[in-house]
Amino acid sequence: MALQRVLDATLKRLINAGATQTSQRTFRSQIMDRFMPPERRTSTHLGLDTSSLTEPGRYAGDFSLCLITQDLDAARNFYEVLGLEVENRVLNNRISLTNGDCRIDLIPAISENWLRFSGSDIFQIYEQLSASNLHPEGNPQPYSKEETASFAPGIHWKTRDPDGNAVYFNTAEQALTATDHTPLLEAVLKRSLR
Repeated sequence: MALQRVLDATLKRLINAGATQTSQRTFRSQIMDRFMPPERRTSTHLGLDTSSLTEPGRYAGDFSLCLITQDLDAARNFYEVLGLEVENRVLNNRISLTNGDCRIDLIPAISENWLRFSGSDIFQIYEQLSASNLHPEGNPQPYSKEETASFAPGIHWKTRDPDGNAVYFNTAEQALTATDHTPLLEAVLKRSLR
């Protein structure tokens, strides 16, 4: 079941990133069917999101809940006992844990809990919220990897939902340039240079 979840999540990311139909078919036939043939698959209802990034409002990004963490080891242990697995650890900075599509990021450096979306066209989301008369706080901004203790520079934006909950969007520069330079990604890069 764990392998099936990984393969399904990978296909979901390909679909959400707007991978070509050829790429999706190749992944299904060369990877999914080889390592997890249809007769071995468990019936799951993961609800693959087939909307691409080019459809307005259809993809806010990969979601995670970012939690203020005082003691990384104690928090990691707590969530591991609940069944989450460590996906990534950045020494003294943060730990990411997952269980299927559920992801929690434990981060000592934040001052409040965030709902985080990563890998989307942040400028498009900002424009959609503004056009809907929702009056989002702040503006999307470029960041350096040193500013955010991340692996690469990119674009980020922190706003609030109507109840005051912090909602944070970020997209690393590599995510914007790694997929065949589609018109959408080129537009995002141009907007970030303004």
